[in-house]
Amino acid sequence: ALDRAGTAHVVWVKAGDGGHEILYSRCGEGQCAVPLRLSGPTPLPAASSGPVSAPAIAVNGHDVVMVGWPDGADGLAYGTWAAAEAPVSAMTSNVPLADVPLAGEQRLSGTADGSFVLVFNSDSGSSGEIQTLRWVDGSWEAPPQTIGTGRLPEIVMDSEGTLHAAWCEADGLVYWSEGQAQTPFSTPCTSRPGLAQDSEGRMHVAWYADQVENALGRTASHDVIVESIEDDDNWLPPAIVARPDRASPPALAAGADGVLHMAWSEAEPAQDAVAYATQVQYDCSAYPLSGIAREVYDIARQDTYQPPGDIVPYCQNHFDRLWFTPNSDPAFSDHPPTPNGGFDGFADLVRSAR
Repeated sequence: ALDRAGTAHVVWVKAGDGGHEILYSRCGEGQCAVPLRLSGPTPLPAASSGPVSAPAIAVNGHDVVMVGWPDGADGLAYGTWAAAEAPVSAMTSNVPLADVPLAGEQRLSGTADGSFVLVFNSDSGSSGEIQTLRWVDGSWEAPPQTIGTGRLPEIVMDSEGTLHAAWCEADGLVYWSEGQAQTPFSTPCTSRPGLAQDSEGRMHVAWYADQVENALGRTASHDVIVESIEDDDNWLPPAIVARPDRASPPALAAGADGVLHMAWSEAEPAQDAVAYATQVQYDCSAYPLSGIAREVYDIARQDTYQPPGDIVPYCQNHFDRLWFTPNSDPAFSDHPPTPNGGFDGFADLVRSAR
């Protein structure tokens, strides 16, 4: 989670012989502080999938950090502290969920007014009720509110104070906002989705899938992270944004500048690693055109040539190479023939694009 100063707050589970520990660190300017132990060693509930027992973290608009995690038979524990300060071991207590003994898969979102919203599955490890609970002025507002059924929920509050949630169910990924739920994607949902709002106010959802469908309707098995963007109350078709080497749920966060940050796990030689990417929304306002360039740009944007509102990307780009299809004539090109011609070369170029 990111605070208003751009400092990243990270929390994770460390397994050891004596049980599990909840560790926390702050990262900024290319360095991370020495991890501090928030809880443990304690035996956390066994999880049917890795992310179920993972702790949740959020920072609200007053730069207060909250962390929540499963605490054995006591349900969900949580703690809060100022983002600029180190947490203390005596700050933890339990969320009042006596009527939901199997609550888990918790996630948190901070709000601009200084409160927090907790979302959780009432039957951790299987499909249960997706419920929310608010933390206001230092206390929880019971009882929890049910917003749907499924598992592995995520939640985020946007810049206008609207609550958004997403979770997995048998039919795929469910998106919920303002009391309305929809299942807009056929791509399988097998891990917790990530949610974030970009600098243009659009919601992004990313999730791991173990199969994809191409434009011809053919399904193939692949480990992929896909993303969709809400555009004028419609969701764009999911696009592949990463190809992890295993099942890897993504985490999304938006900075105060609207830049999106995504992290996921990869298996590097002899150790696990965290992969990281950022996404800046395309904006050409700082690149004015003049003369013939403006004339060509205005013509290209006419409805005759493309749908209204589509972006014509003219800035922050440069010419790289020219590809011929299906294959170049060997007399004029050093590129060897491939089964898909120029499309193979373009695919290789896209994989290395930043």
